[in-house]
Amino acid sequence: MSHDKIRAFFIKYADRIIYGTDISNQPQKGRYEEVAEAYNRCFKILETDGVFNSEFFAPAGGNTIQGLSLPFDVLEKIYYKNAMKVYPRVKDELIKLGYKVE
Repeated sequence: MSHDKIRAFFIKYADRIIYGTDISNQPQKGRYEEVAEAYNRCFKILETDGVFNSEFFAPAGGNTIQGLSLPFDVLEKIYYKNAMKVYPRVKDELIKLGYKVE
């Protein structure tokens, strides 16, 4: 699937996508920086139009992945607004952390 089709899919179905990853939520001692880097790579793919080596995402690959540079309103839906619809406690927890959410 082409980059433009993937980007259009994310924008069209933004109300149906929730960000998630299989990156460990409890990294082994000494791997905190590695896990933080993995999260940052995921965010960069969604948020920027940079070009990234796909070996981090598909070790057998070797090609590159271009970031999707999604609009801010789409990112908000994917990162937390859709989750608030499915999991009501998400909003409460974000408010407790000091975030202003709609």
